[in-house]
Amino acid sequence: MLIIYGMGPNTLCEDIRGMGFPITLAETKQLYKKYTQELFQTGVNYLREVGRQAAINGYSVSSTGRRRYFILPDYRDENHYPRGKKDPKFCGRMASIEREGGNHIIQSVNADMTKYAMFLIRRYIKKYGVRSKVINQVYDEIVTTTHKDDSAEFHKKKKEIMIYAAEAFLKKVPMEVEGEALPYWTK
Repeated sequence: MLIIYGMGPNTLCEDIRGMGFPITLAETKQLYKKYTQELFQTGVNYLREVGRQAAINGYSVSSTGRRRYFILPDYRDENHYPRGKKDPKFCGRMASIEREGGNHIIQSVNADMTKYAMFLIRRYIKKYGVRSKVINQVYDEIVTTTHKDDSAEFHKKKKEIMIYAAEAFLKKVPMEVEGEALPYWTK
């Protein structure tokens, strides 16, 4: 499933094409409209409202209480915004704050879930003497290096731990974890 929060039709079109699907920008715009106005209207509207509040208050707050602060531009600063509230640079900065404020709500909880999973994985490794180390974390990916004799069992347990950590934060959303045990790291 492709989640398109924080992107517009042009970026969505590029992403879909990058996955090997031929699609026109016009088709993408129709898909985007259906997604934002029908399929996920409540979620999209919520993120937009959170973004608007960030642009008013100068911060957004995630469900875990994490705050992201923004420096709000002053439209009265004639040196930077000669046209005031209608200045394109001012409008662009405000739109950026709105987008980042909405994205913060998702990204910060994702970061909290991932950190908690890393903590639990490390604790499991120590407790059970698994020959493994957490070597990298990229967004919601946790990359480990594991001895081949421990790999299959640890991989299964790592996925279970990641689901457990996610469900600690998102109690009403079913969680899935994808991953592979390979002799190299891949995306």
